[in-house]
Formats: sequence, C-alpha cells, structure tokens
Amino acid sequence: MIQRIQSLFIVAAAGLGISLFFVPVIVFAGSEELFIVNAAGFTGANIWYFSLLSILCILPLFIQLFMYNNRKKQILIGKISILMWILWILLFMLIVYLNEIANFSLQFGAIFPFLIVIFILLANRNIKKDEELIRSIDRIR
Repeated sequence: MIQRIQSLFIVAAAGLGISLFFVPVIVFAGSEELFIVNAAGFTGANIWYFSLLSILCILPLFIQLFMYNNRKKQILIGKISILMWILWILLFMLIVYLNEIANFSLQFGAIFPFLIVIFILLANRNIKKDEELIRSIDRIR
C-alpha cells in the first residue's frame, strides 16, 4: 500500500540504506592513498561482515513495507530494524576507532543512518496511528 505515508517513510529509509553502498561515509588519508569508507567497507579492502550487516539492515525495511495487513508485526519489525541500524552505527564507529583513523572527514553519507532511524520512527508512529484508528472504528460498530 504505497499510498500510505508510512510506506513512503519506509521506502525513503530503504533508499537511503541502499545508497549507503554508493555514497562515501568517511574519507581518510592512509600512508600513500586516500581511503573511502561506505556500507561495503573500505576501498581496496572489502569487509564482508560489514556488507552483510548492511544488507541485513535493509531487508527488514522491505519486509515491513509489504506487511501492511498486520500492523502489529509491522511495528515490531520496525523496532527490530531500528535496533539493527543502531548496531550498524556502533559497528561503524568501532571500526573507525579500532583502525585508529586520526585524519578523517565525515562525508554526506554519514547522516544517512541517522535519517534512516528517523524515517523508521516516523513510519512506526503513523502505523500506530492507523492501528488506533482501526480500533476506534471497531469500537463504534
């Protein structure tokens, strides 16, 4: 049901999640070259577990989008997705910290995970409003 506003929020979150594979999040200077870090990992060094976590964070968004008949499960999947994106952010910060990257600059893609969490929160809020509206209509009958 793409005409619902929460569906648009979920699609926007999924689009931002997919674009993280192509947009640099952090750029830092190594000993000889410039490294670009995005959802797929470092340039030159593919961190497979980070790519896997990125894909696993995006999949629940598509599941949530197509579960419009069961709003309670849709909210639950949204909460799980928020937790996964927070884990993604923490893992990303841990990778930067463990590699002792001193000279780095945040790029435009650094705000995408935070925007994704905000979009999922907005979608969950609107799904909850729909659920309350349906319950109030059922009480009237």
